[in-house]
Amino acid sequence: MRPAVLSTVIAFLLADFFYTRPYYSLQVNQLVDVVALIAFAVVAVVVGTLVDVLTRQGVRVARARAEATGLARLLAERFSQDGEALTDAISQLRSIFDLDAVAVLRRDQRGWETERAVGSPVPRQPEEAGSTVELADGRLLAITGSRLEEEDAELLQTLLSTIRQLRERQQTVDLTAT
Repeated sequence: MRPAVLSTVIAFLLADFFYTRPYYSLQVNQLVDVVALIAFAVVAVVVGTLVDVLTRQGVRVARARAEATGLARLLAERFSQDGEALTDAISQLRSIFDLDAVAVLRRDQRGWETERAVGSPVPRQPEEAGSTVELADGRLLAITGSRLEEEDAELLQTLLSTIRQLRERQQTVDLTAT
């Protein structure tokens, strides 16, 4: 706000000095010029205030997005685990993003078997899911139903890419260990 107010005062004085009669003085002889200078100052203060408010909101949004991305990475690490931790992770994923169902599918001789699932209708095949991502050990994370806003969709994509990266990193570690 301070730079906006300072700029307004300086611009007000310069406009008075250069553009109002008598020129090159800080006197104003006509009522029209007084009204014009006051209107200029009001508009400048309003614009400065709006810029300040929008800048603060932009900083808050960026901070919230960074925190959400960090939380998504923490959640993604839980998908590499088994048992109760995996069930908790898919349950949290479903509630955070307001999804219809989330399932972990495993390929067997007959096709796909549902290893863990929350919500309904549970996808039984990868084709039934809106989004899928491979997990470790030939498992697949299948997600159905999405009522996401644009920011949430971006966050979900970040989560899914993080899961992919973790899986690829684990595969690389496994290959180098053998």
